[in-house]
Amino acid sequence: AGTVQNYSGGWQSSFQFQDFPLPGGGELSFQGSSNGGARGTWASVNWGRLTGFYPVSHQPFSVTWDAEVRPGQWMAHILSWKDAWEDDQGSLEGSWGSLEQPWKIRVGIFSPQGEALSSKVNILWGRAVAADFHWEHSPLARFLSEPWSGGGRGNATLSWSKSSGLLWNADLESQESYYGTDPVSFSMSAFGNGVTTEVNSLRAKWRSVQIADGRFQWNNQLSSWSWSSRQTIDLGEKKWSWMGTGEGHSLGQDAGYETHYAWNQATLGKMHLAGGAITLFSKDKGWSLSSSDRVIQINGNPDDSVRVEIHSPGGLSVSAEGRWASGTLDFEVTSFRIPLGQAGDWLNSDLFRMRSGALIGSFHLEGPWTDPNVTGDAMFKQLVFKNIYLNQVVGPLDAPIEFRNKTIRMPAINIGPQGQIWNLDAQLHLDHGVPDQFLIHLVTKGLSLLPVHYPLTGVDVEGWVSGSVTIQGDNYAATILADLTLQNAQIHLVNSPEVTGSYYGVNVNLHLKTGHKVEFVWPDPNLPLVDAIAAVDQKLDIEYNERTSQFSMVGKIDLRAGEINYVSQSFQIQEGRLTFQETQDSFDPYLDVMAQLRVRESDGPVIVQLRANGPLSQFFPRFSSIPYKTPEELQQIVGSTLALPSDNSSAPLLNSAVSVASDFGSGFLLRPFEESVKKNFGLDLFSIRTELLGKALAHSAVSSATPGYLDNTSIFFGKYLGDDLFFQGDLNFHQDQIVGGVQTSGLSVDPEIQLAFNTPFFLLNWTLTPQHPQNLFVTDNSVTFSWNWSY
Repeated sequence: AGTVQNYSGGWQSSFQFQDFPLPGGGELSFQGSSNGGARGTWASVNWGRLTGFYPVSHQPFSVTWDAEVRPGQWMAHILSWKDAWEDDQGSLEGSWGSLEQPWKIRVGIFSPQGEALSSKVNILWGRAVAADFHWEHSPLARFLSEPWSGGGRGNATLSWSKSSGLLWNADLESQESYYGTDPVSFSMSAFGNGVTTEVNSLRAKWRSVQIADGRFQWNNQLSSWSWSSRQTIDLGEKKWSWMGTGEGHSLGQDAGYETHYAWNQATLGKMHLAGGAITLFSKDKGWSLSSSDRVIQINGNPDDSVRVEIHSPGGLSVSAEGRWASGTLDFEVTSFRIPLGQAGDWLNSDLFRMRSGALIGSFHLEGPWTDPNVTGDAMFKQLVFKNIYLNQVVGPLDAPIEFRNKTIRMPAINIGPQGQIWNLDAQLHLDHGVPDQFLIHLVTKGLSLLPVHYPLTGVDVEGWVSGSVTIQGDNYAATILADLTLQNAQIHLVNSPEVTGSYYGVNVNLHLKTGHKVEFVWPDPNLPLVDAIAAVDQKLDIEYNERTSQFSMVGKIDLRAGEINYVSQSFQIQEGRLTFQETQDSFDPYLDVMAQLRVRESDGPVIVQLRANGPLSQFFPRFSSIPYKTPEELQQIVGSTLALPSDNSSAPLLNSAVSVASDFGSGFLLRPFEESVKKNFGLDLFSIRTELLGKALAHSAVSSATPGYLDNTSIFFGKYLGDDLFFQGDLNFHQDQIVGGVQTSGLSVDPEIQLAFNTPFFLLNWTLTPQHPQNLFVTDNSVTFSWNWSY
């Protein structure tokens, strides 16, 4: 509607449009006035409104505006551009002249929420058009359907000329974008010419899936396309990566299409996988997908029903049917079989490795294809697996599996060998079809023991344990919680680990308690300086955080028996304690110990006592004796492994070298024999200390009297008799004394037997050194009481 009035030299008018329908469901309304004369035409719109719907997303928007037109120039003010995400404001400006001069348009839009849009357009009528655009924080949901959200930014240029036709290019990048609740990032460059469109440098990431080096081409005239990209799927400890290429073409209008896809350069962790190819064929609204080796056959029908058949020569099989429509799944997997031996490379980790067996069952899938619910049951058949900390292969065994919504659960099952109860239960939570949380719980029952090897965090433990272990974690960190009692175990003390921060963190929280025959060894198991048996019920706590690079070991371990191997002598531990207050910055346990050595001198037997208290790295013992010996005499007793006088000037150097050879040679050679004796006779402690090798080397180099090869040889053994009673024995062999200037070949033996009884109030120790059979050894018995306390 409007009115027009003429007057002398000109005219004026008013106009109004109300709810004028536009294509796509929008409407246009505005009102204003205009006037003109010999000097030109002026017009103004004092109020205007435009409503409509965005393409693809179909979300509504409304724009209110006003405008002014002058000769050769126009300007519009966007008072409000409202939609579900922003309330923008801005302006449009334009200028024109003759057809031989460029017409110009400038656009600027911004919002308080941070969105910004600017554009410049130059038009040379009939000859050329040039435009550039820039946008920042523009909502994706305006142009993409749900569940997209977030924003994007980019730059674009467009040009057209008679000679070159249409040319355009653009750079796009996401800004805090989401697909549903999952962060999404992408960037790309694109260009086109009206016939072909090409996308380069495509990079994208969604959850554990990444695309890099993406390239896509579309030919509008031939209705054909091609693409290539490298895909990576993060599977926790492993990455599955491959290079994919594809091409396809239309079969004609409404006739369908055909696409071929091939992959190569595929890896899973450090493993290289074979390449392959699939074909996707669509016709009459149906489609099919098949692999080149016919292992995979998937068929879709016009009614959205889908049937899946996968059967590989290696034993993998899947049969399923259901519907897939509008991004929603409703599938019944009627049967599946996964051979765990062949699938081990996909499923194995540093923590858990499958050797053989199969997973058989069925389940139902329902819900969004990106995050469906799973319901069903399956069974591990003849499963055999190995754990990094478990010093034994487990299986074969059968175990049930339950699929409930997004949780996969294995109820408690005994995985121990015959006569042992090792109850294991586990569960795994899925998020968008990918494991994101897990829980594994293992507990022993009764007298059952687990064989373990734990070579981490300050101690190298090998032996047997009872108790419980819980491992829980997600895609970023795992925590190991353990409350264990050690039995028949050796703990080799090593330096604290070099903990450095990492993306995937391992947290360890161990509460250890000593049982029978727990042996602490330092610094080397084959040539130990300290080889000590811990008392029962001693506690040691270990905490280790790989991500924060923190480590601690705290505990006080009372020593029941053992040896201090020093200056070619073996001192039997009588009492002692190892104290741990260790961190990632300092690892140097504190040793407080008293040990004895029994030797025979010309005037009778001598007990040499070794005492040390201080860090292991500063092991400097003090010596005393019963009966009393001067320091010089003690030095001769303790420091001289060979009592072979000689005038040869090289003898001192030779004795020193032979002493070292004795230490390393006898220790290295006898250690396997000692371990075999302990195992075969059920002893908790057994050791042999001899100078046989050293004496043999010395005798071969120095001509002297017949050597006493077994002189100063000692055999020590010990065994727990119950929880609180420890029996130990010591046999010391000595060469008979020189009689009339002649050294005889006879040997004498000094035995000693001890029983240590740990009562609730004190330690009771009974010792028998049978030396006087004439009075029935009555005087050879001794009883001692000892106790200590901590504060």
